[in-house]
Amino acid sequence: IESVHTKELARDLMKEVRSIARSESISIRIQDIELMIEKTEKMKPYHTSMFLDFQNQKPMEVESILGELVRISSRNKVPAPLIFSIYKILSFPEKRVSFYKFGKIEFSLCFLF
Repeated sequence: IESVHTKELARDLMKEVRSIARSESISIRIQDIELMIEKTEKMKPYHTSMFLDFQNQKPMEVESILGELVRISSRNKVPAPLIFSIYKILSFPEKRVSFYKFGKIEFSLCFLF
């Protein structure tokens, strides 16, 4: 995790997952979140499977990775604004304009309307 902002986002997303898990009587300790971040920082750089799908213009696993979290969160009335936002953005792959690469920065532009 190269950026402090990416690290904060990852931590915040994991906290939302933790809250959703707790609503299903599943325990994730805050120390587990920090441990996962530490382990990830020690790994060689890699791309996630969803990013690789996007890069190879294949269907992304939005429903299987994020959709269930969104449904459980809604059902159990657990706020998860970051997960909902990412789910909404990635649920509209046909709206992607293009993929850009500037040095180490890779992103796509999405229309959200």
